[in-house]
Amino acid sequence: IRLLYVACSRAKDHLIVSLYRKIKDDGSQAERLASLTAQRPELADQLEPSTELERLPDKPLSEPWGDLVERDNLSNTRRKALEAAAEPAWVSATSLRVDGDLAAASRVVGKPSLQSDDKTQPASPSGAAVGLAVHAVLQEVGPAGLARVQNVATRYAVCNDLREKVDEIVYLARSVLSAPVVRRASKAGWWDVEVPVSAAIESDKEGQSIVIDGIIDLIYETPNGLGIVDYKTDSLGDKDIEAASAPYLLQLGAYAWAAERTTGLSVTEAVIVFARLADGRLQSEYRVPDLAGAMSLAVERALLANKLALLA
Repeated sequence: IRLLYVACSRAKDHLIVSLYRKIKDDGSQAERLASLTAQRPELADQLEPSTELERLPDKPLSEPWGDLVERDNLSNTRRKALEAAAEPAWVSATSLRVDGDLAAASRVVGKPSLQSDDKTQPASPSGAAVGLAVHAVLQEVGPAGLARVQNVATRYAVCNDLREKVDEIVYLARSVLSAPVVRRASKAGWWDVEVPVSAAIESDKEGQSIVIDGIIDLIYETPNGLGIVDYKTDSLGDKDIEAASAPYLLQLGAYAWAAERTTGLSVTEAVIVFARLADGRLQSEYRVPDLAGAMSLAVERALLANKLALLA
């Protein structure tokens, strides 16, 4: 009744109410209203149901749109809008691997990447689970949180059914925090962890537009701008640190490119820290040697992946 009152008070001329209901209905609001209007016929007119569809008269073809809008312009605007809507929106920085399959990268454009920058994705298989756990611990304790690692790692492991991996998670997290670049970042005037960055690439040549998206493990202030660090828990096997770093150079380039455009500050250094080497016995850090080149190549690769996705 309250809704009917509101409807009646809003109607300026007349109010049409559907009383659609089952034949044997005796309890619905529609049936109650039909009974009330039948008792007071002066208050409402009963409209007989019709099985025929009434078609509104067509407007003369000679003047379908008047003088305000050209039909061709509307069609072209619609076409452009549909083309823009079909264009992939973003590419994950982690999909821009140097040794990766570019066609595979194109398949994750605009979709959650299999190598998503989201560190909260399901922990599976075991190696990925440990990597996610290490990132989660480092996110909570920060670069200066060495003393908290054991407690935080234990709590995470218990909550995520990784009790048998506690020692490995603790070892890897402590190794990262022991890396010289991380210790230096912890003393910087400003730092932050797990920082999301996104920036749009616009190519004047072909009119392409796509967003590079990623999450930076550690970003910190440097004397001339910003530095970024990416943690890796990979097992390097027989590779040296340069060979192990090669697949990730464009990922770091993408992070740096997006960070510069997001903050307006220059990224002066980008470093990869390999947790399984960071216990002090071996070199664990790899500084991207040509950061400007890595940024430029990351943009080119993102645009190419976007083009392949459009052709797929």
